[in-house]
Amino acid sequence: MLDYVKFKVLERESLENHINHTRIVDLSTSLNLFTGEEERCPLKGKYFNMDVVLTCKGAYVDGSIHILQNLLKGGEKQNYNDLSFYSARESVGHLIKVLGINKKTSLTNLEFGLNICISKDPKQFLKFNLLMYDSHGHSKDSPFRGRGDYKEYQRTDYYIKVYNKSKHYGFKSNILRLEVKIIQKRKLQKLGIFSLEDLQKEDVIRRLYSFMWGELQKLNIIDDYRSINMTLEDMNRLNEYTNPNYWNILRRDRTNKVVNDRKKKFKSLIIKYGLDTIQKEILSKVSDKFNQMMEVPESNLKMAA
Repeated sequence: MLDYVKFKVLERESLENHINHTRIVDLSTSLNLFTGEEERCPLKGKYFNMDVVLTCKGAYVDGSIHILQNLLKGGEKQNYNDLSFYSARESVGHLIKVLGINKKTSLTNLEFGLNICISKDPKQFLKFNLLMYDSHGHSKDSPFRGRGDYKEYQRTDYYIKVYNKSKHYGFKSNILRLEVKIIQKRKLQKLGIFSLEDLQKEDVIRRLYSFMWGELQKLNIIDDYRSINMTLEDMNRLNEYTNPNYWNILRRDRTNKVVNDRKKKFKSLIIKYGLDTIQKEILSKVSDKFNQMMEVPESNLKMAA
């Protein structure tokens, strides 16, 4: 569930003193090529996979909570397995304790998502079934770092990301990753999330899930309708409604009332011809996986792959 986080440490000097005392992070700085002297800042180091940066005026930590938990347990540097709420809470608590930052953080970025196993190849799903987000085309559609298929829908304060996790790690099973990446502190605060400690609270995780669930329901996912027996008029309408440019022009030239009316007609056609089986499968498996991650102890979890 929890993956990448970025937070500011509110007491920079306190963190530096703690690190110097415990030696938990090996901090280093750069060399000034003109003077031959070491720069005072920034100081940079790592605690396992977590980057620790101390600038002259502030301190920041970022990295994957999921990967950190795997490394703390002696596992691989990866995030394809499942991470329960209890394990995520343990990892967050460990980071707070080892860095001495209890009640001294301000969260600025966060990724929250789930891995699910679906019935079809995620590459085909991303290419032919996941068409839009709330009738908007994708912001990015590309191989994920050369290792998978990826679509991203950007909003002002967050992104919705969907990608082929099985290809990313070379698995034969059909693993799909769905997540939201919150990039603005104001959005986190609207969700009642202010500090790293907040991520240890069950009600906060449930609010994050509720937010992601609402966003996933806005994804325009449709079954292949090419072989469906339907009227020519309905076929033409579906061809229009599944084209992002149609909606771009509609939003430019018509009122919101008209746009919303067409969205209802689009949804009605999907229901009429039963073209929502893939969407129902995705949402059902997301719900099941979240419930599992909230209830099952880590020792009983199996890798998603």
